[in-house]
Amino acid sequence: MGTGIAEPVLAEYANGTTQPILSDIEKIARFVQVNPAWLAFRIGEKKLPSEAELIAPYLNDGGLSAEQLEDKYRQAGKNEHPLFKKTTWAFSIGEDDTVLEYWAWVAFRVGRALGKRSPH
Repeated sequence: MGTGIAEPVLAEYANGTTQPILSDIEKIARFVQVNPAWLAFRIGEKKLPSEAELIAPYLNDGGLSAEQLEDKYRQAGKNEHPLFKKTTWAFSIGEDDTVLEYWAWVAFRVGRALGKRSPH
């Protein structure tokens, strides 16, 4: 199955003999494309917005370089992008998902969300 969780464990979750751990709830939620908080506790919205829906207010960021993004948000009094937070970037580094510095990572993520191919 696409969750990365062993079938016997999923069966135990499904029949109620075992409660899922939070990391497995997140995996299951990602697989079925629902909010992990909703799946675990029935709080918040069930459906998570897509990256395309989230990026809509930032469409103008798509053509900007890392330096231009940094300038834009620093001039607005912010030290990070409103959608792509430094905590997510730091997590990506810790997971070996990126080696990019923060604003280059933001430029990549904005481009990816807008369907642009990576130049690398």
